[in-house]
Amino acid sequence: MNADRGGHHNKANLLLDDDGFILIDHELCLHFIDGDSERAYQAILDEFKDNKWPQTYNHHLFYSKLKSYRGQKRPLFDTFKEYLGRMDVNKIELLIEELKRSGINVGGSDRLIQYLYYLKQNSNKYCLIMLSLIA
Repeated sequence: MNADRGGHHNKANLLLDDDGFILIDHELCLHFIDGDSERAYQAILDEFKDNKWPQTYNHHLFYSKLKSYRGQKRPLFDTFKEYLGRMDVNKIELLIEELKRSGINVGGSDRLIQYLYYLKQNSNKYCLIMLSLIA
């Protein structure tokens, strides 16, 4: 969902080094955070409650690879689910406060924290939705 990525730009959100790769992203993937209304955020939650995900997932860097993967897909998100379930949202809140004290605008950070807690509490469902997208 990043305007400076994909399409005719053909730039993946990927950093490479000698040890492997790191997927990167920035706040544009969380488009609902800085809006003036709760509608965009609520729309994300409503889709999640209906076991759906916004259609932009099919633009993800690895979507076509995961979709065409011939091996067992069930365990693909196990590690992610474990990390998501253990994520310390309090540490993220502390980092946001540090950024604010440094005069850095952090936008709708309350909504971000709320969203992260929601995903953490629903990590199993989140991963099941992700699996359904590549089934």
